[in-house]
Amino acid sequence: MGLIFAVAFLDDRVKSAFDIEGTIGLPMLGVIPRIKSLDSNTKAQAVASNVDRHVTETFRSIHSALKLSDQSKNAKIILATSTVPGEGKSFVSSNLSLTFANHGEKTLLLDCDLRLPNVARSLQLENDLGLLDHIEKGMSLDEVIIKEVYPNLDVLSTGGKSKNPTQVLNSAQFEAMFATLRDRYDRIVVDSPPLAAVSDALNLLPLVDGILYIIKFNTVKRKTAVINVRRLWESNTPVYGAILNNITSALSSYYYSNYSDKAYQDYYIDQEEELEEELVGDIETELESKS
Repeated sequence: MGLIFAVAFLDDRVKSAFDIEGTIGLPMLGVIPRIKSLDSNTKAQAVASNVDRHVTETFRSIHSALKLSDQSKNAKIILATSTVPGEGKSFVSSNLSLTFANHGEKTLLLDCDLRLPNVARSLQLENDLGLLDHIEKGMSLDEVIIKEVYPNLDVLSTGGKSKNPTQVLNSAQFEAMFATLRDRYDRIVVDSPPLAAVSDALNLLPLVDGILYIIKFNTVKRKTAVINVRRLWESNTPVYGAILNNITSALSSYYYSNYSDKAYQDYYIDQEEELEEELVGDIETELESKS
């Protein structure tokens, strides 16, 4: 027993709601279960394909939490960041954008990771043109925005990698682009680089309304997350909360019971599946009667 407690004490990685709310000091907005046996492209569009209904419901819950909060309900530009690479930041950005779009809000998914852009690739889009062409070459936004990737969802990729990302992010043209986009869209979700790797995300903070902090289960150290969240607080930009990503199946039932009642969630999901089966059966019966 002593060995078990010693290992638990020495393991400094974030793996619970207590770590996020008690140690890091952020409210928990949602927990996303691990999606097994799917590639990154399918995961990036999980809400659109409804490949995992629990994941879809989780993003709906996050959307509801943002709409109910006085801080975030009117936020137009929301930045998604994380501590280190590989925590699912782009996955959350794309699926949250799809959720906003599914609720009838005109949404833009904006890739501002100018060093390692991932949005276009994860959505299987070309990254030949993007915000770099608008900032550096003067192309119009209409020329570089990919329209109606899904209903109500546009995408603005980077258009490649930048040799001087900090210079681009601090330019007057970049700031003017954000002002123009703010007038065009109901919601803009900004995918930014992780904080511990580079400082690019900090340059974006004056242009956004608030921040979502993505934490991958059992990956990042608590101390590292605390240090980087403090950097966000020092900017005086609201941090709406944290999203715990990639929860194992063994723990997902526990988190669902605490943050959303899984019993009721399963009930509605089962009812929805039964309704779909009934509709399919009715259509097949109607087709047989006509033939």
